[in-house]
Amino acid sequence: MSDRVLAALEGGILTATLNRPEKKNAIDTPMIDALLAVLERADLDGAVRVVAVRGAGGDFCAGMDLNELLASADRSIDENRQAALHFAEVFVRMRRIQADRRRRAGSGARRRLRAGHRLRPRARR
Repeated sequence: MSDRVLAALEGGILTATLNRPEKKNAIDTPMIDALLAVLERADLDGAVRVVAVRGAGGDFCAGMDLNELLASADRSIDENRQAALHFAEVFVRMRRIQADRRRRAGSGARRRLRAGHRLRPRARR
């Protein structure tokens, strides 16, 4: 695993932590690659029942890294299209995991919350 996304499996919950707190967890290409690796692990590991994504530090995610967006101005349309499709693969995999094993991640978690389910913090021991 990459240091961009930390992964921990406990009690069937695979927690992926976006790990760029100094950049407010802004997404760059190495983070996209790391997220895809975590989601592949979730897809293949039968012990994973839920994928939870969180951010290190005080912020969840600031969106795309501005330096990466600025660099995209110097790339061709085809290169930018490939980069966008690479990022979109994160969401495609989240949807596939949700559909295949009824796991909830990303927008699926929001739908589940709207349906009346609530995520509660674990009781302190």
